[in-house]
Amino acid sequence: MEPTQTPSDAHVPASSHASLIVGGVLLLVAIGGAMWYMETMKNSSMESSTMETTMPVPGTPEEIAASAEQTAMVEAAMATQSSSDELGSIEADLVATDLESLGDPSAL
Repeated sequence: MEPTQTPSDAHVPASSHASLIVGGVLLLVAIGGAMWYMETMKNSSMESSTMETTMPVPGTPEEIAASAEQTAMVEAAMATQSSSDELGSIEADLVATDLESLGDPSAL
């Protein structure tokens, strides 16, 4: 009977050790990437929530009154518009609309 040989740790191939090292490095990279992604998402959600809740501060009482007056004029002009979808009604509404009274959109 021939003696049976049992493998020992001294005879483990070098490629097995290299696989463990590469696997460990990949695991560290994956964990670092996940942490970076979560931090980036947290920062971007904080920026977007800050932007959504920021409202422009109203100006002086005169500016507020002028804005309210302009809004009332636009609402009155819109009330005279027809609700018909006929081409003639649309053309009449377009002709009746005073576009100069709307003001400069860049000033809003």
